[in-house]
Amino acid sequence: MNKKKNKNTLLPFWIKSPRTALALLVLIGSVLAGITRLPQLMNPNLVLEGEEARLALTAKHVVEQNQWPNLFHIQESGFNVFETLAMALFFKMGGVSEVTVTGAMVFLWTLGLIFFILAQNRFSGFQSAWIAGIFFLFFPTWIPWSLSARQWVSPFFLAGFCCWLATHSPTNFFGKRLWGIGLGIATGGLFASRPLWGVCFLAFLAALFWKRGQWSDVLAILIGAVVAVSFLTSWAAPERTATGISEFFKNFDLALSLRQLPTRIFVAFTGAFEESLRFPIGRFTRWASIIWSGGVFLFLTRVVTARESFSDRRFAVGCALAIAIPVAFSLGVSPNLFSFQHLVALTPYAILGVSALGAQAWERQSKGSILIVLFLLATTVAGSGASFEAASPPRHQATPPFTLSVKEARAKLIKEIQDNDIHHVFSLDPIFRWNLIFDSGEKIIARWVNAKDPLPNYAKEVDKALFYGKPLALVGLTHQEAAINQAVKLNKLPSPEIHHIGNRYIWVKQPSQFLILAFDFEPNPLEDLDIPTDLIENFRKRQTAHQPKSPQGQIMDQATLKKIVQEGGF
Repeated sequence: MNKKKNKNTLLPFWIKSPRTALALLVLIGSVLAGITRLPQLMNPNLVLEGEEARLALTAKHVVEQNQWPNLFHIQESGFNVFETLAMALFFKMGGVSEVTVTGAMVFLWTLGLIFFILAQNRFSGFQSAWIAGIFFLFFPTWIPWSLSARQWVSPFFLAGFCCWLATHSPTNFFGKRLWGIGLGIATGGLFASRPLWGVCFLAFLAALFWKRGQWSDVLAILIGAVVAVSFLTSWAAPERTATGISEFFKNFDLALSLRQLPTRIFVAFTGAFEESLRFPIGRFTRWASIIWSGGVFLFLTRVVTARESFSDRRFAVGCALAIAIPVAFSLGVSPNLFSFQHLVALTPYAILGVSALGAQAWERQSKGSILIVLFLLATTVAGSGASFEAASPPRHQATPPFTLSVKEARAKLIKEIQDNDIHHVFSLDPIFRWNLIFDSGEKIIARWVNAKDPLPNYAKEVDKALFYGKPLALVGLTHQEAAINQAVKLNKLPSPEIHHIGNRYIWVKQPSQFLILAFDFEPNPLEDLDIPTDLIENFRKRQTAHQPKSPQGQIMDQATLKKIVQEGGF
């Protein structure tokens, strides 16, 4: 790594030791990570998305029921062990709530930030490290996503750890082999978390090791990676499905992707998106994204055209390769499978590369030093404004046509259900069920159409309530009312009373079994529910006598989702 000491680091006169300076930088960066996220943490309308609630329930079971095997459950969205551990720790200290969930994510993201700062200090020196710290804190993508428990903080943390580990290479034979295997295991975990992040890091690592590392090092890293991936895959849920890599590139449209590339990068840098949908943004977020788009373009241009811009050419090339891979992937992927999240993988390396470029310009006291100062000021001001804008995203506000905020509507829905002494519900939405369970403190148990559940026994408990005749409810989003009416019409059922909550949610008290069956709720094997034989036989007779007709549209399509997002979200 680059051992050259930078000059003009703007250290206070009383700091003599580089170790002290680095420790102070890490401390200040950690404190600022919390302060800059306070507007979002203190937001009175803070709510969890469905995937966040599912992960929070997993951590809750770890703390309250000691269900440790859930730690090794690989969901479709990625390996979630670190998010689960962080939440469990914060639940233990501060109780179970939305604030502790998001606080745990800020903590885990801050650990990743520290690893990136330490790695950058080894890669390019202290000057580059403190510049990178500022950039990470105010990069618009990570202002909202550093609080989100949706398996994006984990790859950030792992990528930072891998970069830091890559800077430490022991000199003795056995130490180097153990180091290589350890780095490989960490890289394997990064692959399990997000494969594209793993590819980016390997490209970055390959550039660092070019004509520098040994084949034995590479072999040790590969062994560690294979062991890690094999181990984690063995714990994967058997029902897990994933899109095959070949599926991503079917029917790709390169011309369309090239035309959309600037917009895609801009939206990815705002952090205001969900898969392929973009959310409204404020002016600070817009300017922060524009500034960073220009900064990354300038960095890539300097890598190609000006070799002298970097004291460590391999490091700069590694960052450029890690940036190029997600861009190339997004160009080749089929338009209907593109997600703005694909481009998030390049953000850490963009920050590291631009920081190294800025530090080199500052050290040489060239005209570029003025540019880096202006860039620092612009990103800090725009990022600070973006942190306040992210605190009240439009999808969490009570904007027309909604009469209640998400938090108010969920609280009212849960209260109405509990006031009717109902504790088991069938959910027409696969994600919202997790919010019902978490927000009610598991006093309401919900299930979706699939009998198998990532968390144990929920679907079985609801099925038991159905067969024992306990009070039930059918819950959905407002747009799913049409599907209920269609099911009633097709099956000639009595019209149920549909309750509306803030023009966001609907629920039906004590729906008939035929209405539930019409929505294709897959029952658990009756023999597994400890239900008396006579109840099972009666149910099967009714099911045989009347085959329900399923309505269309009970699952949200992309057009409906896009309309909801544009109008202000759930």
